[in-house]
Amino acid sequence: MISNIKERSFATKIFVSPCSWASMPLEMRDLQTNSAIMDDLDADGNTQDLLTYLKSASHDICLVALDFAGITTRSEDIIKLVETNPSLKRIAIEIFAQSNEVFIFDTEKLVDDYDLLQKFEDRNYCIQRSK
Repeated sequence: MISNIKERSFATKIFVSPCSWASMPLEMRDLQTNSAIMDDLDADGNTQDLLTYLKSASHDICLVALDFAGITTRSEDIIKLVETNPSLKRIAIEIFAQSNEVFIFDTEKLVDDYDLLQKFEDRNYCIQRSK
């Protein structure tokens, strides 16, 4: 998945959350790191590292995720993420595995649009990832 997102989305930094649920609040993820898993991944860090990076960035950021649940299944997390990180200007959701689509949201519009936010709510089925 890391290779896919680097190649298809031209991501420059990759953050992963290998041991948490999409339904967990973002700020609660990866508080305890699993260094054995992280050492095997070609990633720049975990969710806590992502949150730190977003807060410190002085340039515009587009956050890319595989699937809506790749960020969260809680729309309130999206609102909080956008409101606390002014550098976050866009969120792109790549769902190539399911329907060969990508959604790109302007964060200012996203937090004001209930229908768009609902795309991040509860996922009732598992997505088959590449192997």
